[in-house]
Amino acid sequence: VLMTLVSTALIYLIVRYFSRFIVAASASFFFATIPYNVFYSSTILPGPFMVTCVLAMYYSFLKYLENENFSFLFISAIFGCIALLSWPIAAFFFLPLVYLSLDKYRMNVFKKAGLWFFSAIVLLPFLAWRVWILKFPAGIPNWQFLINEGNIRFKGAYFRWIFGERLGKLILTAGGFAIFIVGLVQKTVKEKLFYFSILVSSVLYLIVFASGNVRHDYYQIPIIPTLVIFMGIGIGAITDHKSQIINAKVGAVLTVFLVVLMYALGFYEVKGFYWINRPEIVEAGKAVDTILPKDAIVIAPYNGDTAFLYQTNRHGYPVVDRPLTKLIENGAKYLVSVEPEDSGIKKLSNSCSIIKKTDKYVIIELSAACLPVS
Repeated sequence: VLMTLVSTALIYLIVRYFSRFIVAASASFFFATIPYNVFYSSTILPGPFMVTCVLAMYYSFLKYLENENFSFLFISAIFGCIALLSWPIAAFFFLPLVYLSLDKYRMNVFKKAGLWFFSAIVLLPFLAWRVWILKFPAGIPNWQFLINEGNIRFKGAYFRWIFGERLGKLILTAGGFAIFIVGLVQKTVKEKLFYFSILVSSVLYLIVFASGNVRHDYYQIPIIPTLVIFMGIGIGAITDHKSQIINAKVGAVLTVFLVVLMYALGFYEVKGFYWINRPEIVEAGKAVDTILPKDAIVIAPYNGDTAFLYQTNRHGYPVVDRPLTKLIENGAKYLVSVEPEDSGIKKLSNSCSIIKKTDKYVIIELSAACLPVS
């Protein structure tokens, strides 16, 4: 949440650097209030943190280019390094820095020692980490399927999920998408090329990680700054009293309608994200937290989902993926289940000590001696 608040301020500062107040204020307002982003700003994911670091990198780099103050370049490099380490897809969003550097220095960009220093600070820690983690391949999660699983890239399903389901329905909805398109088609000015470099970064990311963006809705977190910037431009264009194309009064009414529509539809789509589909896990988790020792290792099977284990406020296992004897050897002393009528849980209940049982959950004390014989 704190990182997202910082990002909101950085969105305003970056856009205000290039554009009018109404554009910057609208962009930061949308970033802070779009229902999709409100939800994901409170989740434990690398995305919101990475976005903050990328935005801080942009702003520090812009300040460096103003007067070539080395301290701003160093700060920008540190944020870039942290962004890359927190989620490596941040690499896509370094393209705007390439544009800004070329715009200022032209082909002399390769002669700037400061930029080489910047690149070293950003890349060397990440490369060192990759070399180290390669020694422990079991610690590297599978990621290849995020690229183009099922050859979905550029197929009909790809466009349907990215533009129809995600941008047009979940994130921007019809109202926000219309504002985004208005901003996208505005006449290009020099400062807007920076915005287009961010847009190209986002598009490349969506293309390269095609199946990841189709499979996971949280994979669109990194492109939210791009979307709100162009929405800000769209709001600026619609409400421009000097416009020769849009009537000021019609533009004001249209803006209110599209924004209200965006929030109404957006909240309708996102509200389900807040639902607890199994409220029993909350009740059972509170019971565990009240009854069991703070250092207890708990088995809270929930199809591998850690949500149940999280509710217990204990370390442990969210799935029974090996014999119970192995889990007990590893220190697990209790099992809590929200399926008290399950046949396997009933067998354990009959042979092991029951700490507490209701019609919604059961807490069982485990030992190797009490396990039923298979």
